Amino acid sequence: MGIGTLGTALGVFFLFLSIIGEERYMDAGTGFYNDDFVGFLAKLAAKKPYAPHSAMTFTIESAEDMTEFAGILRSQLPEDCEPILRGGRKVVVLTKVTSRALLAMVMGDVQEEYRVTASAALRKKDETAGEFMERVL
Repeated sequence: MGIGTLGTALGVFFLFLSIIGEERYMDAGTGFYNDDFVGFLAKLAAKKPYAPHSAMTFTIESAEDMTEFAGILRSQLPEDCEPILRGGRKVVVLTKVTSRALLAMVMGDVQEEYRVTASAALRKKDETAGEFMERVL
């Protein structure tokens, strides 16, 4: 009984640590990742477990509107996207998509719902994941 209780307590403790660790990378207002997350991704890319192939960049006119825009953007993004809040008016979304047409479709859907400047970038064939992230972030 004592070992089972200890195991459960340790499991809850480690779950709590992982939640706290993830929250430190999140912007409270939008739920997007913050600038600290960029360093974490750079470390992952250096070890090769993370390799984005494209990025979409969205820039809104006013930082005060970011919470509203965040809800719209979240509803349009497919899974496995990493939206990163850069400054108060810009969001860079790292993806594994390799087709510019698919990126254009998502950007168009977002622009139908919200007036935003959008652009896309694909990773070059000779570019590492780290180099790509430096270029788009």
